[in-house]
Amino acid sequence: MNCHTVQNLISTYIDCELDAEEKREVRKHLFSCAECNTVYQELQKLKKYLENSEPPAFNFDPLSDLYARLELEKHTIVQRPELHFWLPRFLVTAACVSLFFLSALTLFPVTDKKSNSVANQESFYDSRQDFSEGTFDRNFSFDRSVTVYQASAILP
Repeated sequence: MNCHTVQNLISTYIDCELDAEEKREVRKHLFSCAECNTVYQELQKLKKYLENSEPPAFNFDPLSDLYARLELEKHTIVQRPELHFWLPRFLVTAACVSLFFLSALTLFPVTDKKSNSVANQESFYDSRQDFSEGTFDRNFSFDRSVTVYQASAILP
């Protein structure tokens, strides 16, 4: 084995993860090569040092931290909506709705309900006598729809 291969396998050698044949070859190379042996000794010391060191104390209570964060979020994000926040929005909405209804009434006026009633149609049939007497102007227009029967009664 060469030095490059052994230096790549030193960590697995220390962790005892090599099979017997590879372990024997790495050990033979470590006895014969001083440079690789030095790297092996340094890694061995580092591993022992890390195994003996104690992890830092974990001083954390997740439930109390959660309650503290909830209190902080409650005061920062969720606030009561104030009148100065909603009043302009309400006034703009009311103005838009009233403008809509006013324009609808202007563009589409409310018609008299009697114009579509049967009594108004009867008065139309009574007024056809005026047309039959010859005072009928052929260039006229109706303000309301006319059925074919009504038109045939008017036209000669």
